[in-house]
Order: sequence, then structure tokens, then C-alpha cells
Amino acid sequence: MKFIDKIFFYGSLKSDGPFYNLYSRNIITTHNAYIYGKLAMYKNIFPALVEDSKSKVYGEVVTVFNVTKVLTILDNIEKYLERAVKDVFLLNEENNVTKTVAAWVYIYKDNQQYLEFINTNNWLNKNLQI
Repeated sequence: MKFIDKIFFYGSLKSDGPFYNLYSRNIITTHNAYIYGKLAMYKNIFPALVEDSKSKVYGEVVTVFNVTKVLTILDNIEKYLERAVKDVFLLNEENNVTKTVAAWVYIYKDNQQYLEFINTNNWLNKNLQI
């Protein structure tokens, strides 16, 4: 498998989220990006991404050093999600796609009874109460 040092964040792990400080010292670059999927609330607490080929979810893709360490930290936070490698679309200031990269993404794949789909494609952490 190809070495992947990029991670896509769409919820509470984004740079404006409450968990950012747990991995931020390992970041090399950050870009605005999107992935195909839908956002939902998991047990009315945290955002979760569900795969969907028609909808876009916006967030950030970061390049990190010591990716194994960062993924270990994130795996402990995102226990209810599965980690997968997906295509992520990097955006410029005009929101045009500049290129596609492979990145780690945390996706919800379990029983959807714990999910409440939300009508946004860009999660705002200011609404998150932890």
C-alpha cells in the first residue's frame, strides 16, 4: 500500500474544533477540500460522515509528519468510525478543484439507527457542545 500522510477532517477535528490541539503540532500543510458523502449527527453528539456519491462534504485536508502517531491519537477519538483511504478534492481560494489526493478519512459504517442526517455540507464547530 502507498504511504499516505494526508488526513481529511470534516467535523470536530477541523482546525476550529475542540480536538485540534491534540494533533496540530504534527501538521505540515492545510488545504480546504471536499469529499463525496453526507453529514449526520451520531447519537446527537458528534458529526459523522456517511458515504454518498452525490453529495459533497467540505472540510480540510492536512499533511502531517509522524502519521502513525497522529492516526493513533485520532483512532482513540473516533472510536465509532472506521478509517479508510478515499479521494479528496483540494480547493483553491475560488473553490475550484486544484487536484485530487488520497487521504485518510473517518467514516460511519454501522447501523444508521444512531444517526440523524443534517442539512449542511460544511460542519461548524461553534455549535458543538462537548
